[in-house]
Amino acid sequence: YHGKVVGGVLPLPLFCGGHNYFVSRMPQRRGVEPFSVHTTFQYGGAEGKRHRLREAMLWEDDPSYYDPPGGLLAYTAHVPASMLRPKPMSAAQHVELVEHQLRQLGAALALAFALGRKLVLPKLVCGLDKAWFPLGRWGAFAGAPSWAVPIFECPLDHVLEPGQLRPERTVREHSFLRNMRTPAHVLASQASTVLLVGGPQ
Repeated sequence: YHGKVVGGVLPLPLFCGGHNYFVSRMPQRRGVEPFSVHTTFQYGGAEGKRHRLREAMLWEDDPSYYDPPGGLLAYTAHVPASMLRPKPMSAAQHVELVEHQLRQLGAALALAFALGRKLVLPKLVCGLDKAWFPLGRWGAFAGAPSWAVPIFECPLDHVLEPGQLRPERTVREHSFLRNMRTPAHVLASQASTVLLVGGPQ
């Protein structure tokens, strides 16, 4: 502009938009820490943005959030490798994959509610990306690399409305037990069990 403005292209791994940080995870794949992360548009409003930042451990809550009364319940999700093999994945295969995980999540939410605990959500896997326009050839956001799918740390807002879960009251993000803000006594107070579903009583 009249020789007074210089423009340039900033490298995406260091100056991240929402998709390349939270979905295709370009800086994480390259092992670099970005200077900035912009949540950009996603599918859960302000709650969705806040939850994405919590998942990435880029949001700081009050100390009480990290030591909830009643304790926590975490579980390991079961995702068969056979559900991840086709690429590109069809819409039907993607729906089957997501519904398989949601059935587990629903049961875990019910158990956490019965025990008076907050549910630590698992990492979700999505076979396809999510957009308000047709996806690219590989089932990813237009312009995203083919390796963006399947999404092995699928943002919660791709599958559910974070605000409807009322995160402060009912759930914690999948990274909660890896967050440096979670007190040591919370991390140390763990017990593991195995539930046998449909087996002998």
